[in-house]
Amino acid sequence: MDVLGTQIEVHVSCEKSGGSLFAFEQRVPVGQGVPPHTHDAEDEVVLVMSGRVSGVIDGEAVSVGPGESRVLRRGVSHGFTNDGPEEARIFTVVSPGENFERMFAHLEGTTKRTTPSLEDAVEVMARYGMVFQSPE
Repeated sequence: MDVLGTQIEVHVSCEKSGGSLFAFEQRVPVGQGVPPHTHDAEDEVVLVMSGRVSGVIDGEAVSVGPGESRVLRRGVSHGFTNDGPEEARIFTVVSPGENFERMFAHLEGTTKRTTPSLEDAVEVMARYGMVFQSPE
């Protein structure tokens, strides 16, 4: 599925996990990523499979490369950008997973109809508990 220019391949749906988790792979083009945000209902584990991403987790600058992982606890601000020379592949497990799976499906449907503005995408994501931080 295409979610705002990032390819998402679902590996474990909420249906298969009974809602306990949602696992997916992201293919993130150079220069793309996710701005700093929080979500209070889900924990995430991310594993960079290839490429390199840089970002901020709870105010701390991080750079994560192949084979490295991070745990992103609910309520902790986090975001990343693929600032490397190649596409990054990131495997992510979200628990519980239902909000993320629904959000991705909603965004994919929106993307198929029209190219949403950043404001529209942020509004959709907020419906599923994702809150973006304002740039400082």
